[in-house]
Amino acid sequence: MIHQIKEKFGGLRYYWESGEEIHDPDDPKPPTPERDGSEAERESWRQAHDAWWERLSVYEDTPEGQERIADRERRVELAEQLVRAAEARAGVTCELCGDTGQLHHTPAPAPWYKTLCSACAKREGYVPAR
Repeated sequence: MIHQIKEKFGGLRYYWESGEEIHDPDDPKPPTPERDGSEAERESWRQAHDAWWERLSVYEDTPEGQERIADRERRVELAEQLVRAAEARAGVTCELCGDTGQLHHTPAPAPWYKTLCSACAKREGYVPAR
């Protein structure tokens, strides 16, 4: 689940989480009650959810549960590697034209940072950050 992708201090920032829940496929999570449901319906759901949560804890300790958790962790690590690679690549790619770039900033007193090639930096009034 992507929370935010942005440029910050001349670099790419990518904020995300997997959003994947591991649970027993034969024991789905109880559906969330309607917002305008009665208090009795919400209490019934709370009890069903609490019981499901306890069963989930047991499932996570089974060999199947452990394998599914390990599989998710492998996929999350791969995704994190891809994000780090994209962030690193963005750090050497001009934000405006896509050529090879480096970190530049506007002159003092309040610098604004961007990754730019020398031609785009000159045109935009940025100087190399050292």
